[in-house]
Amino acid sequence: MIEATSFYGLSALTSVVIPPKVEVLKEETFYGCRRLKTVTLPANLKKLDVAAFEACPKLKQMRLPSKNKTYKIQGNCVIAKKNQALIYALPGDPVFQIPKGIKSIKKYAFNNCVSQTVHIPASVAKIEGSAFTTLPKRAFPL
Repeated sequence: MIEATSFYGLSALTSVVIPPKVEVLKEETFYGCRRLKTVTLPANLKKLDVAAFEACPKLKQMRLPSKNKTYKIQGNCVIAKKNQALIYALPGDPVFQIPKGIKSIKKYAFNNCVSQTVHIPASVAKIEGSAFTTLPKRAFPL
């Protein structure tokens, strides 16, 4: 297990591969890793806290083995396979396209999003409160 804030504020970190045995990424695991660009998630990942990558504005790519039973990566989105819910949107281009087939958007899914325009497909039936809200400011500065 990787504890919350384990990589907090590592400003030089640009890429990380999460070990295969890790099943949970807790809140703020990579908080403030401002240069983090690429993350490879493990096939055994079962829980991804939406705030795990908070304040990581340059995160452009996540990789996840297709054999993961809980999540999939589609475009710039981490999606729960069970209910086709958008869990996390990577900070993106000026225009963000949510993939067709997404049924819901979870709370704080866009907490790092810097896009000026977001295209939401007709398949989306529910948008949770604060889905497009940044997370509250933390008590500890970077």
